[in-house]
Amino acid sequence: MLPGFELWVPPKSQKYDDGMPIWEILGTDAQIVQIPLRPGRKVMCFSGAMCYMSNDVTMEAKLAGLGKTFGRLVGGGSLFQLTFTNNSQVSNGFIAMTPDYPGVVVPINMSTSGKILAQRDSFLCSTVELGEDTTEVGGAFNPSTSVSGFCCSGIDFLVQSLERGQYAFVMAMGTVITKVHF
Repeated sequence: MLPGFELWVPPKSQKYDDGMPIWEILGTDAQIVQIPLRPGRKVMCFSGAMCYMSNDVTMEAKLAGLGKTFGRLVGGGSLFQLTFTNNSQVSNGFIAMTPDYPGVVVPINMSTSGKILAQRDSFLCSTVELGEDTTEVGGAFNPSTSVSGFCCSGIDFLVQSLERGQYAFVMAMGTVITKVHF
């Protein structure tokens, strides 16, 4: 591999005080993210992402207002925002999300990352903090500063923006590498 680049290795999930992981990424080249859900906890995604879930988990579909819904559509998201909630009063549940193409799942700690720009339709799902602070998914313009950057970068004119929330998970096709030196 060229100097300054290295293969990306998914980070290990943080754990709750009792040792339960906040999330788990399973698989190698066609991954899923499995998220344990304590009673009352939620996960937000767009249609088509849910792979499997436990019995006490229910789904709610909603629009988030005209402006936010339009922003999601521009960014490659779906019309409806889905929220899955563990409605059990006593037992932990789980839900798993999967990309709609073979690839890897990249976790992003949104509380430390700030705003993220990604290819359209990259967002897979996000955990919802207590208090309903969800990751906002919208549209943005390609951040290139030149005409050749717009035309030759391989990035669409419109991209997806992610901000706020707890953990967001995005889909990446192929091998993910990181640049370690600028």
